[in-house]
Amino acid sequence: MNEVNGSLIWYYYICKREVWLLSHSIEADQDDENMLIGKLIHAESYNRDKKEIEIGNSRIDAIEFQDNKTIVIEIKKSSKSIKASKMQLLYYLYKISGGNININIKGMLKIPKENKVIEINLDNENVNELTNAISDIDIIRNGKIPVAVKNAFCNKCAYNEFCWS
Repeated sequence: MNEVNGSLIWYYYICKREVWLLSHSIEADQDDENMLIGKLIHAESYNRDKKEIEIGNSRIDAIEFQDNKTIVIEIKKSSKSIKASKMQLLYYLYKISGGNININIKGMLKIPKENKVIEINLDNENVNELTNAISDIDIIRNGKIPVAVKNAFCNKCAYNEFCWS
């Protein structure tokens, strides 16, 4: 199986079943309204930033350079999944820095519809949480498909029909 990526980290904090589905190349409904809105927001926001930088098998939304500091940017349509979004961005910082918390890099979580910008910094606590999540993701990917469990994200999930039809 492929290396863990930012999307799997995000899904890990939303739904373990989605981790399994995505890691087994079962794509979400690409015509889902929420997927399309997210793609539109991403395409139209922060045009001056360099977009979609590939790091391994992950795609970072944008990168800026300010005051000799690299700023990794993740763009989201809402703050509803703030924990998952922060952890995804922390994963990118972790990959770029090689886990070195003293490197001159930080993250910015941008939510254009809410006019929010949240600064994210890598620290030892985040590194520990990420390494535990990565280990857990490997266990999920190599096991049987998890049972569907309803949560606050199910109604707008692009996998909704897969789990609940």
